[in-house]
Amino acid sequence: MASTSVKGITSSSSSPPPLDMYDVFLSFRGKDTRNNFTSHLYSNLAQRGIYVYIDDRELERGKTIEPALWKAIEESRFSVIIFSRDYASSPWCLDELVKIVQCKKETGHTVLPVFYDVDPSEVAEQKGQYEKAFVEHEQNFKENLEKVRNWKDCLSTVANLSGWDVRDRNESESIKIIVEYISYKLSVTLPTISKKLVGIDSRVEVLNGYIGEEVGKAIFIGICGMGGIGKTTVARVLYDRIRWKFEGSCFLANVREVFAEKDGPRHLQEQLLSEILMERASVCDSYRGIEMIKRWLRLKKILLILDDVDDKKQLEFLAAEPGWFGPGSRIIITSRDTNVFTGNDDTKIYEAEKLNDDDALMLFSQKAFKNDQSAEDFMELSKQVVGYANGLPLALEVIGSFLYGRSIPEWRGAINRMNEIPDCKIIDVLRISFDGLHESDQKIFLDIACFLKGFKKDRITRILDICGFNAGIGIPILIERSLISVYGDQVWMHNLLQIMGKEIVRCEDPKEPGKRSRLWTYEDVCLALMENTGKEKIEAIFLDMPGIREAQWNMKAFSKMSRLRLLKIDNLQLSEGPEDLSNELRFLEWHSYPSKSLPAGLQVDGLVEIHMANSSLEQLWYGCKSAVNLKVINLSNSLNLSKTPDLTGIPNLESLILEGCTSLSEVHASLGHHKKLQYVNLVNCKSIRILPSNLEMESLKFFTLDGCSKLEKFPNIVGNMNCLMKLCLDETGIAELSSSIRHLIGLEVLSMNNCKNLKSIPSSIHCLKSLKKLDMSGCFELENIPENLGKVESLEEFDVSGTSIRQPPASIFLLKNLKVLSFDGCKRIAVNPTDQRLPSLSGLCSLEVLDLCACNLREGALPEDIGCLSSLKSLDLSRNNFVSLPRSINKLSRLETLVLEDCRMLESLPEVPSKVQTLNLNGCIRLKEIPDPIKLSSSKRLEFLCIDCRELYEHKGQDSLGLTMLERYLQVFSYSNPTLFLSLYLSLSLYLSNILVLHGTGFV
Repeated sequence: MASTSVKGITSSSSSPPPLDMYDVFLSFRGKDTRNNFTSHLYSNLAQRGIYVYIDDRELERGKTIEPALWKAIEESRFSVIIFSRDYASSPWCLDELVKIVQCKKETGHTVLPVFYDVDPSEVAEQKGQYEKAFVEHEQNFKENLEKVRNWKDCLSTVANLSGWDVRDRNESESIKIIVEYISYKLSVTLPTISKKLVGIDSRVEVLNGYIGEEVGKAIFIGICGMGGIGKTTVARVLYDRIRWKFEGSCFLANVREVFAEKDGPRHLQEQLLSEILMERASVCDSYRGIEMIKRWLRLKKILLILDDVDDKKQLEFLAAEPGWFGPGSRIIITSRDTNVFTGNDDTKIYEAEKLNDDDALMLFSQKAFKNDQSAEDFMELSKQVVGYANGLPLALEVIGSFLYGRSIPEWRGAINRMNEIPDCKIIDVLRISFDGLHESDQKIFLDIACFLKGFKKDRITRILDICGFNAGIGIPILIERSLISVYGDQVWMHNLLQIMGKEIVRCEDPKEPGKRSRLWTYEDVCLALMENTGKEKIEAIFLDMPGIREAQWNMKAFSKMSRLRLLKIDNLQLSEGPEDLSNELRFLEWHSYPSKSLPAGLQVDGLVEIHMANSSLEQLWYGCKSAVNLKVINLSNSLNLSKTPDLTGIPNLESLILEGCTSLSEVHASLGHHKKLQYVNLVNCKSIRILPSNLEMESLKFFTLDGCSKLEKFPNIVGNMNCLMKLCLDETGIAELSSSIRHLIGLEVLSMNNCKNLKSIPSSIHCLKSLKKLDMSGCFELENIPENLGKVESLEEFDVSGTSIRQPPASIFLLKNLKVLSFDGCKRIAVNPTDQRLPSLSGLCSLEVLDLCACNLREGALPEDIGCLSSLKSLDLSRNNFVSLPRSINKLSRLETLVLEDCRMLESLPEVPSKVQTLNLNGCIRLKEIPDPIKLSSSKRLEFLCIDCRELYEHKGQDSLGLTMLERYLQVFSYSNPTLFLSLYLSLSLYLSNILVLHGTGFV
């Protein structure tokens, strides 16, 4: 059985669950819920990092279920069964159900029923549609009625379990509740870090006492203690266990390090807001970010972890005081320095404790023996080592991992070394593990400690392999030794280990930086360039200044660095570039590089990555050079760049980034037939007029040309380009696309918004069988869309806003997978000339967003079957000319947003669906009646906007129809929040003549 599974990993110190098990198995009737509730539930579970098994196709009638499906059920911790009207009509679904119930009985498998559009009693007692289904089953399975009886028994069993009845409830709220429940249960049951950690439960229990149940205000809690004691770990475990109790949560790791980076405060603010609000948040500057946090989170109950804070200033930008956050919020801060909490007397401080002797011995044994207990003949030696570790979890893990598999004489040798360490300094204890590494593994460790911490594992491997370190083997060894860790494909190490690595390098020559292998501070680099000797020992320089700084360097000194492998210089203004660079160079990142090209004598065949954004380069190098190992070239915003290199000599290039190179008028012809390029970015290369006439790039996945305003023709597609998934041509000068785009059979996104010259789309577009998003918005000259577009059954988003389309192809209204359809601003659109209506909408069974704003629609233009859009969540009919709406609008059971702004002919509204959260009637000057508020009160929150609705609140003698009806709204909502009722009523009295904006809160 084919399946789809997703494992999202958050940036945390916890380990993901083993990938040989699923967290959740979804059982559902595909034709009922695959394209709506089930897909949304799946996406939300996956976003939480929950490992989900979901069948990606229906089983063909008559086939038996494959063993792989049985195995998936057996290996899942939960089964979520989504009962829909036709669930029982599928023998396949019922067989799944039997297996699930069997696992529940035999292994304690957790089963969670969801009643989507069917009453639980119908499932339990097989009534209604379920009764009809079993009449057919009894006819089809006359020879095996025992099977049918078993199906019925299992339905009754599961229907009587605790679950969720989501009929007539807000879908997004229901899914949120289900996901939060499963997340919580997994945090308790998963064999994650919290299940393996020694001594963690007692620490978390103490912290839970600090957290309390108080809901009246936000509380700050500080976790303090020395490095290596486990502050981050206990915060991570606590976060995983309690985050389900909050409306939003975020774990900000490594605050100290990230804050010190360029734009660090802003990036942290963006991460904080994005994770808590669960949508992408953009912060233009860090001071604006403060206001955004205060405004957006002041009413939200959130859990925020700020890990490794070492300065009060960091808190000023992220969490200065409890008033920034809603009642019941908890802000937990880990720090080695209690001074960061001074000035906030309400902060509760928890002093992290070292492990007691028994727990310390158990943790050490887990690393040294892969068991909770030490081997008997090693017991006394183990106790000695544990004594040196002094209860610090980091030291116990590192030394235990180092001693694993070693003989007793080797253990005694290590203990003798510890005896020589004065006061058992933790850094020196950790050094023993480093000294036991192979030389190449030591170099990998030092490169990570000094420069590459936070890089992706594959990227580090690629760079260091070409340096001759065999990182493919070395990185797993460092992981086994507990010297580094990998989370979300990024490589991390504990701060103490990083300090140890940098200290090892500094001790290579404490007085002369030029005689060390690695340099990373501005002062040391300046000294090294001034010195006359020793430069041949320098292997790597990473200089990343927090702000722009001018410098006067002796650039000739670089020619003496014959062993230089890695070079990064950022935020430094220099008047000239180096005359020469080492031929050993493997990684080059030099922002604002001052020369017109790289040194002429540089051999580039060993280079893996080149990053030279904002440079003064006119061309990367002169002539054709061989760079067979080069994977990445990034020359973005190099305003003087006029030529690109001949890519023939760079056969393994995977990424070419030339964004913002405004002087670049063309790219080398070799681009068109490059076999390994996967990503090409030419965004805002405003001088580019031509591209290679033909494209045959078999590995290309992403091609972005947005903003190339002088580019008038897109190349012909020849040969195999099946890998291309995304083609972005926004704001280009392209007037038409070649019919050869039919070869892009793997294309998922085609975006051409604001292409002012685009007049037509080739009919061959119907060949794009993988296309999910087609954006032609803002293409004013575009008048026609091919009628055969409806053959692109995979299409999910279609946007032709602001075009001159006159007749939308009828076939698009049959696209069963379409989720977003926008004709916003299509003023020339013509309805069906015979009956003056838009085509039937009933075929759009998955549509979630429909935008018909400013389409010049008149009375009767909306078809009555608009009520058939069972998945619709947002409907925008603003700035149209109809007098009334189809009554079937009230059948849109999942509608959350209805916008009718500036519908100046609208006189009345039908009953509005009860799940609507936003109803915008601003500018409806002839509207005389609004819906009954009782019908809307099931929404958890309601935003009702009626600015400039003159007829609605026009006074008639002593009475105001509008005021009377609005009072009814307030009365409905006052039951849940009397204070809100009072404040709204007073606001209404003051501003009724100009503006009526209501925000209500009710119950689900």
